[in-house]
Amino acid sequence: MIASWTRRIVRYKRPYYVERLAQEESLRDRVFLLVAGKPHIQDEWGRSQAERLAKLSRELNNIAFHPSYDVEIARYSLTGADILLFTPFPGWEASGTSQMKAGANGVPVLSSRDGASLELVEDGVNGWLFGSQLEEFIDIEHDERALKIDEEDYKDLVKKLELALDMYENRREEYMEVAYNAYKSITPKADIRRLLKEYYPEFLGS
Repeated sequence: MIASWTRRIVRYKRPYYVERLAQEESLRDRVFLLVAGKPHIQDEWGRSQAERLAKLSRELNNIAFHPSYDVEIARYSLTGADILLFTPFPGWEASGTSQMKAGANGVPVLSSRDGASLELVEDGVNGWLFGSQLEEFIDIEHDERALKIDEEDYKDLVKKLELALDMYENRREEYMEVAYNAYKSITPKADIRRLLKEYYPEFLGS
């Protein structure tokens, strides 16, 4: 299975999850991680994380890291992957668009319960959801609860990834149905015409 994680490298998107996944013994020979992205030039945390991902991709054969994220990388990673990992800390992602692009290409997403995924992803039907759905904003820089939430979410991420992986390896027709459902259900919801019709009907002449 090819799992894609491609976006800006910043703390709240939790790129360290893929760093941990690459080293999971139970997944080492079953999942190839395609990782791409770059941090803001002034983000020291992000730069350090990118360096660790680059180092890991030189040491392990189950992860490849590309230090950028442009249209070409997006095209390949969001059409050629078998699953998209969408991992922001709950409450931090305003919407996200990669899960929309992946779904429109028939790539199911394994997503944290955040952003537009809450509206787009139906767990087990057109993708998978993992982790907690928070009712309050958590300061991931200073709130000590963030570490516990992070750890619990990661455990659930691994559990759901193994579930999707088992389906991919042993019940491929069921996996393909989830992938088709992603295309069928997410495409019309992410379409700009739906947004205009629902929020700005005057632009459609209705």
